[in-house]
Amino acid sequence: MAFNRFFQDLSQTASQQNFTNLFGTTDISLPGVRDLSSLAEETTQIVKFVRYKLGEPVLYVELDNKQIYVAFEEANIKFSYLINTYQVRNWMANLYGLNKDFDVNDLTNKLPYNTYNFLKRQVANVGQESPLYVGGATEARKAFVVVDTTRQDYSLLDDFKDKNSGLTIREYISSVSGNTNSYNINLKTVFHYSPITLYRFYDPYSSVNLLSQEFNFESFQTETIFYVLPIWNDVLRAQQLNLNDKVRRSNISYYHIGDTLKIFPRPKTALALWIEYTVQINPFSPSGSMSADPSINGVSNLSNVPFTDINYQDINPMGRYWIRQTTFALCMEELGRIRRKFKSIPIPNGDVSLDGDELVREGLDRQEKLEAQLRADLEKLTNVELMRQETEQVDLMNRQLSQFPAGIYIF
Repeated sequence: MAFNRFFQDLSQTASQQNFTNLFGTTDISLPGVRDLSSLAEETTQIVKFVRYKLGEPVLYVELDNKQIYVAFEEANIKFSYLINTYQVRNWMANLYGLNKDFDVNDLTNKLPYNTYNFLKRQVANVGQESPLYVGGATEARKAFVVVDTTRQDYSLLDDFKDKNSGLTIREYISSVSGNTNSYNINLKTVFHYSPITLYRFYDPYSSVNLLSQEFNFESFQTETIFYVLPIWNDVLRAQQLNLNDKVRRSNISYYHIGDTLKIFPRPKTALALWIEYTVQINPFSPSGSMSADPSINGVSNLSNVPFTDINYQDINPMGRYWIRQTTFALCMEELGRIRRKFKSIPIPNGDVSLDGDELVREGLDRQEKLEAQLRADLEKLTNVELMRQETEQVDLMNRQLSQFPAGIYIF
């Protein structure tokens, strides 16, 4: 193939060029290759750049234009891979749980806000272990059983009925999760009376109301004098009443072993025994259904973050320079692999040695250096590094300002 054939269309202007004819085919279905017909002028310049750098027109370059096209595409994909990888490293904590549908969320070239969703998700279930249920992924539910005078042992799963559903706890878990193999629950509280601590503390019509007895709320009038007390005083009194209800008001105790709740001593009259419980958490389905928490099916790792290849048109000159140099390095490697299949070519009175091995080594070395340089640049632009640079800059400015005389303020 003659040198002039490679550039037979380059004399035309960009608007007149037939991009398909430039590559000598109407089939642009090579694996991994996109239709870059909108970049006809740019790809033409890259073809010229690669061929001139490899020695044409002085030396013949055994590369088809489609091979240069594929190298250009690979360089673009590699650039996108490196940029997107560092973007994920910076923001992964804010991306967990987002919709991973590429048609709905395309996060390419976008800058998210800090949401702290990852931190909240990590600590949510810590709050669930507290008696106040200030967090968690599963709701605290109530269940009850009518205790009679004939037995002391009751099954948490089969005897206690869930208050809201009316089903036994075993039936409730099965209806929600469909799991018939594991019915573990976390028992939180056992009680057989209505909690009345707040009633006793705040109800204005109660004869045992602390506020009524000690603060004369029942005789409120315009002339009433209120003494201001610290809030902790009220909190401690409410806690005192709550502890009193739990310790003094009940003559019944229990053992909890496995699925069995043992009541002792045996009650002399029937009574309703209540429990508060949570279903043991399934980390992939806390509330029992995969649709209960959409974030479970959202972004979960590097492989399903909705990033796409960055459009070449959206890349600035710094990025385009890297892509062009990487394209040249890839073409150098490809040309070397072609040439080293023939170590030498016989000619009259001797032979010509080809530099295939050297081209492959140099091409790979160029690629490694270009990638290392881009990674080093990106490493300096991570969120943590940028904040460190900002901190150092502020410290240096404060040191400079400290050398200036301070003004005297007169009040």
